[in-house]
Order: sequence, then C-alpha cells, then structure tokens
Amino acid sequence: LLIEDPNYTQHNSLIAAVYVHWYPNGVTHLCPEDPNRGPVGTVSMVSVLPEFQMKGIGRKLIESAEGKCREKLRELALERKGFLMEIPIASVRIDKLKPFYDKLGYRMEEN
Repeated sequence: LLIEDPNYTQHNSLIAAVYVHWYPNGVTHLCPEDPNRGPVGTVSMVSVLPEFQMKGIGRKLIESAEGKCREKLRELALERKGFLMEIPIASVRIDKLKPFYDKLGYRMEEN
C-alpha cells in the first residue's frame, strides 16, 4: 500500500508505504508451527518520511492494511473466523514503535 502527495516531488510524491502479506492457512514465516490458528495478515516495512510523521499517516497505513485483510476474509467467506495480524518490529526500534502500535490496540508477544 502506498500513500502519495502530488505536491511533494522530492521522492516522486511517495510519502509512505507498507507491505501487507496474507496467509489464508495461518502458517507464516514467523509462526510456522500452528497451521490451525486461522488466517494471518502480516504487515512489515511500515515507512513514513520523517517530515510527514506524527500526522496520522502511519495509522492510516495500518488501518488500510487491516482493511485489505478483511477484504481477503470476505473473498474466502471466512468473515466469522476473524484473523490475526502480525507486525514484526526490529528490536532496535521497539522503544519508538511499541507505543504507536499500543495506541492502535495491538499487543506484543515474544517469539
């Protein structure tokens, strides 16, 4: 998912991006041992240019990623099951990113 600002030309108008991957059978590279847990969406590489941070853009990216996963659930007729969203965070960034994800209702699990 990409967010562009046509008025921002320094980086070809791209100001934010996130990678979303969908695992309908629940087996991911982070947790391959439990194939019975249901569908999983994985979000990674969440990135917002520094001059656009603290403006709600990161929140919009995560909400859009969640929306994409809900669309996949509807396509597979699995709405009743729900899904797990995994967002891996590099340990060197955890102090800065954990409060952001906490505000969005995510909880941290150690692997």
